[in-house]
Amino acid sequence: MKREKEYTEKGESMGRALRVIEAAIAVVVFALIGLLLFRLWLHSYYPREVSRVLPTDDLRAAYAAGELHLKTQALRVEYDDPNEGLFFADHLTFDEGTGSVQIAVRYNKSTLTKLAARHGEAFDPEAEEPFVYRIFCCTGEGEDGALAGRTYAVAEHRDDSLAMYRYRRLAFEDVDLTGVIWIRLEILLAGQDTPQSYISIYENHGDYNTFEDYELKESELS
Repeated sequence: MKREKEYTEKGESMGRALRVIEAAIAVVVFALIGLLLFRLWLHSYYPREVSRVLPTDDLRAAYAAGELHLKTQALRVEYDDPNEGLFFADHLTFDEGTGSVQIAVRYNKSTLTKLAARHGEAFDPEAEEPFVYRIFCCTGEGEDGALAGRTYAVAEHRDDSLAMYRYRRLAFEDVDLTGVIWIRLEILLAGQDTPQSYISIYENHGDYNTFEDYELKESELS
């Protein structure tokens, strides 16, 4: 009887241990699934501060006068390089009347480490502004075969961050969209003249020339 009682107690003890192990495994599995789902969600997420319109003075004035007609276009490719994908862009808005072009850009904080290893002293990952952004509006080819067009610097920007990502809303003003075939966002390392990355953010040609009205919320300009 004593041995049977000992066996019973050992069995119950082992059963409790197994249940604890099973519960721990379940917690770990659910945590990993939750982390995976969070990463998938985060991969295409842009915070409200950068996905909505940046309210410049020109946009406010045009809206007050009833002359603001914002449009948008889905980007066919939202990243700079299919192999690395260091930079991503989305949430294009533009208005031909004011010459406003806005885009949201993001990058993983690990991008700073990658570029520091690649460029050495030519790149400072700790700089307050490690990157310079501009747009090039292509209008065709020049007589020498080179691309013809106009380049614009950022007029205003708004920043945000979440987890491992950094975000920036870029606003370009007084952009002449007359005859523009495509626009690319150019990302340069601070202090460099040659772009590190390119992302096509606007297309207006035979194969891709569809735009949609942007549903502007009045709160975006407040």
